[in-house]
Amino acid sequence: MRLQDLESLPTPVDILSAFLQSVQTLNNGWVNALCPFHQDSSASLSVNLSSGAWKCHACDKTGKYSDL
Repeated sequence: MRLQDLESLPTPVDILSAFLQSVQTLNNGWVNALCPFHQDSSASLSVNLSSGAWKCHACDKTGKYSDL
């Protein structure tokens, strides 16, 4: 695979943005977004980009990328 092929692959943030609303990238490797499991208006879902783990700080649900 060539470098230019790798550059065209979607990033984890691109993929999350396709499924979640209001995705905000933080500088520490985390992404915040609106939780899809309840009526959310404050981006209470945090996703760790390196491990794929996520947690909603409002409804306390947790999981991995594949659970979203």
